[in-house]
Amino acid sequence: IRSLAGGEENEPVLTEPSIIVAEDLSPGETVQMDKEKILGFVTVHGSLNSHTAILARMMNIPALLGVPVNLDELHTGMKVVVDGLRGEVIFEPTEEICIQARERIHEEKEKLLLPPLDNHPVCLTCLCPIQQFLP
Repeated sequence: IRSLAGGEENEPVLTEPSIIVAEDLSPGETVQMDKEKILGFVTVHGSLNSHTAILARMMNIPALLGVPVNLDELHTGMKVVVDGLRGEVIFEPTEEICIQARERIHEEKEKLLLPPLDNHPVCLTCLCPIQQFLP
């Protein structure tokens, strides 16, 4: 977090699955990260059409951009829940919120499996906000 916000000069090394919280991310920073260890992005700057948003969608990584976060109040190792459907991020959530988040994740994963016509499951991924196409 600090490195990406301009605090430390060293690049962050992800040793475990993490949510990246930063002021902003350049396309170069985004693609150089180990996507196997990134659970999500949260940035203070950016929008639906920013480079970070486009790359996050291509990498199939959830991202909330343009979130008013005071980076000085955060530290490495904090628990974070990122709810992309509601557009909110919760730092140091209660156990109840964590349980609810896990349940929503499970429900959303189940929704992605379509009933197959030929007995072969199909996973549907949409690279755009589907709400804009719904009445």
